[in-house]
Amino acid sequence: MNSRERVDMALNHQEPDCIPSDLGGTVMSSLNAVAYRNLRAHLGFPETNIRIADTVQQLVYVDDDVRDYFHVDVSGVNPQQSTASAHVQIKDDMPKYRYFYDEWGIGWKMPKSDGLYFDVFHHPLRGDLTPADLNRYPWPDPTDPARFVGVRELVRKAVEEEHRAVIIGGLCAGFVEMAGWMRGYEDYLIDFASNTPFLEAFFDKLLELKMAYWEKMLA
Repeated sequence: MNSRERVDMALNHQEPDCIPSDLGGTVMSSLNAVAYRNLRAHLGFPETNIRIADTVQQLVYVDDDVRDYFHVDVSGVNPQQSTASAHVQIKDDMPKYRYFYDEWGIGWKMPKSDGLYFDVFHHPLRGDLTPADLNRYPWPDPTDPARFVGVRELVRKAVEEEHRAVIIGGLCAGFVEMAGWMRGYEDYLIDFASNTPFLEAFFDKLLELKMAYWEKMLA
């Protein structure tokens, strides 16, 4: 039984030959760069050029030697950088912190000394806003062709050569996370009580962007 068959059986509530495993197939199952470097050293694997899959959390793309060692059944295929993200730069001119603004306008910072990951520090939709303000906001393009370059080939490699199950990465984080990051946690929570039209419009907009992304990605 290969990995793809094993995962397929588990998803269909059947018992495969063993429990399917994942390491690095999604940002939920990957490792921080520091932990990954330590893991490779512990396993006696050679040092490698660590590739970052998620800048904010400093999560890595897990290399084939580690995936094979742990008999990983899943391959993650993430969208490529959008045109806007490709121009994002991590800057050092803030005291004690490195920082950047992502394509959504969210600001992230990480301590220069012993920093492990970035924390949000700028919420672009903070304040007393209305649904009309959302129409004026410069949203990222979910169907930017740059996101999809090479994705088909990566999926074919995972399925036809590795015989692994495939998990496709999404456009962005979930609704709750995006709302908290873009509005700021205080404004976001207050929205539930006193600004529900804005919150509903925000969720509708995010759904629209996500659906446009998935329509093109799945095609």
